[in-house]
Amino acid sequence: MWLVPGRRKKLDGTMPERLRRTIEEAGGTMVKLGQVASTREDVLPPEYAVELAKLRTTVEPAPTDEIAGVLTDELGRPVDAVFAEFDWTPVGSASIAQVHLATLRSGEKVVVKVQRPDVAETVQRDVRALRELARFVDDRANSSVGSQLASFVEEFGTNLIEELDFRAEATNAADIAAAVAGEDGIRVPDVFGAYTTTRVMVQERVDGLPVGHLDELSGIDRAEIANRVFRSFFHQAFEAGVFHGDPHPGNIFVRPDGTVYLIDFGAVGRLDPYLLDGLRRMLVAAGAGDPPGLTAAVIDVVGGVDPEIEDDLERALSRFISRHARRGGVGPQALVEMLRVVGTFGLDI
Repeated sequence: MWLVPGRRKKLDGTMPERLRRTIEEAGGTMVKLGQVASTREDVLPPEYAVELAKLRTTVEPAPTDEIAGVLTDELGRPVDAVFAEFDWTPVGSASIAQVHLATLRSGEKVVVKVQRPDVAETVQRDVRALRELARFVDDRANSSVGSQLASFVEEFGTNLIEELDFRAEATNAADIAAAVAGEDGIRVPDVFGAYTTTRVMVQERVDGLPVGHLDELSGIDRAEIANRVFRSFFHQAFEAGVFHGDPHPGNIFVRPDGTVYLIDFGAVGRLDPYLLDGLRRMLVAAGAGDPPGLTAAVIDVVGGVDPEIEDDLERALSRFISRHARRGGVGPQALVEMLRVVGTFGLDI
């Protein structure tokens, strides 16, 4: 595999490694695309998902003077008029924004999410290019791959453009906070609405560590934390109908007292009552070993299928259920496999 013609720079390593390095060179929106793709094991082979997960690393922060300019423009006053303390070295830096620690004049310790300068124009340009590429592939693909790619890129592009408005993220945070309000030990940081704009968001600072670093906290019951997080996401998706759309380990914090905080609500999923009912029936049918029931639920969720493939779809789902019945039942990885089975028929959930 070669990069730009004339450079003759050969990429070594496996194909997933070469893809990951190419995305790193492209930067910006492509890195974000790779990060999102790494969570889609129903679309990507496992070796690609594992390699693309390495893109979740800190990117080079924007210059301090540019970040200060964004803050001044958005807040309408100098930075020191809002914050008693502001640490200009970011604690996190991603493709769209970076995060700084600060203290408000009123004394509250906060985190400040600041959008990178000019990122909106770059993202909108890149999304247009990705959509054109997806349409090109879809027009020429001879399988379900083209339609799946077009659907994925369209969803990705829409969500990414929405992430450019931090006021929408603040609304998402409020919706998730309402969804988990009755759960014990699950919280969402408060958002300071007076200091939240399109490109700046100020939130309560969480005194804790990402869930992937639980070994650094003493006296934490890992099994209880895992069960609490699982119950919360199950409740969000299948009862509340609104759920955190990017639940990687860096977005789940645990305090020393065991309280779990969910952070970063740029991507949130919402299910209408009809879709929610269909997904519930899918889970029940899969768990009960009911191929006709699972097939009917899948057809409802995807909005109908060609009658000519219904029998083949039911047979494929029946084989899926039989495989996992022998392995002890339908677990999380089995559900990923089920999405792949459905995808082979050109259907996308």
